[in-house]
Amino acid sequence: AVSILVALGIWIYVGIVDPADMQIKAKNVPIVFVGEDTVLADKGLMVVTSSTDKVDLTLKAQRRVFWDLDSDDLRLLVDLREIEDVGSYTLSYSVDYPDNVQKNKISIDHASAYSITVEIGELFKKTVDVQYSITGNVPEGYIMRPAETGVTMLNIHGQQEDVMRVSYAKISFDVTGHTSSVNEMIAPQYYDSGNKLLENVTIYANKKTLPVTIPIYMVKDVKLTVELLDGPGVRAEDVSVTVQPDTLRLAGEYYLMESMEEYSVGSIDLSGITSGESKSVNLALPAGVIAMDGTKDVLVSIALKNVATREFTVNRFAAANVPEGLTAEIATASLNVTLRGRNEVLDELSVEDIQVSADLSHIETAGSYTVPAIVRCTGDADIGVIGSYELTVTVK
Repeated sequence: AVSILVALGIWIYVGIVDPADMQIKAKNVPIVFVGEDTVLADKGLMVVTSSTDKVDLTLKAQRRVFWDLDSDDLRLLVDLREIEDVGSYTLSYSVDYPDNVQKNKISIDHASAYSITVEIGELFKKTVDVQYSITGNVPEGYIMRPAETGVTMLNIHGQQEDVMRVSYAKISFDVTGHTSSVNEMIAPQYYDSGNKLLENVTIYANKKTLPVTIPIYMVKDVKLTVELLDGPGVRAEDVSVTVQPDTLRLAGEYYLMESMEEYSVGSIDLSGITSGESKSVNLALPAGVIAMDGTKDVLVSIALKNVATREFTVNRFAAANVPEGLTAEIATASLNVTLRGRNEVLDELSVEDIQVSADLSHIETAGSYTVPAIVRCTGDADIGVIGSYELTVTVK
């Protein structure tokens, strides 16, 4: 235990308290030219050659300073913004340290190069077409839709002898094995007029990478269904429904299609169905899903099973919601009411089971009025009232 405590104390001293400097080596630190593609290019100039593109450094600082430093995060900055003409320039560099490092406490003990010599030449510009080459085949059960590309022209610059050889830029992508849509930023390659790839040229462009979207969809046969909303006197089990077509070949993103075995084309409220009915329904598919044959509408047919409508003549009425201080007399002698329900329920229903009352909730003064009629059936029978009705009343 004592040994562990002593070792811990030494470790803390060496790591935190010890003021002695130590060295670390950072190999192949890359050089970044500041202003190359902006200020220098705007002057019609470019870097033709550089004495080196990487430098080895030996850095010195206290041990605790190096704790936050990863040599892979280092960059050497060479500022080109003050150069005004072609020629050879020997320039110094500055070390770009990460923000969390105490850079003022680090010094360069040794470097493989203390300055960078660049050759500045004239910049030549050109605009070329962008071509897209999508190759390969997607797996069985998938389709590839046309690629979506937004960039058709590219501004390039560089040495005249290199730029003049470029006939067009090409973006290439192989879709083999892909089962989901591709959204990539791809660097262009440059070709000459003989369609030969130019490999030993230095070309700069206003866009280093170009966006490419390739929709890759899973294809599936999906059953079409309809959601039925129960209504008074009629339930989903009381109707038969057909959808034409009943199955549709759909295609869409994998995450949408993987679990899609059936798809509802919409909902139908059975309250308004009194007999067989057919209606055209717009096929509103989820975003990212398409019908392979371009179907936009489907035909939904509904037929009632063991459900009928029957008319009853009612001549007994009551007044409901009569305001205080008023009385009401029903002037209507009889009212024909249409009810809907299963045949066996309607067979047992008599006119005595039907209650019709005049709703006077909106009446405030005496007079003659035509008011809504409230139609109800006594008991627990599943009966629906078809249509709306009115009664004439005299209020005193």
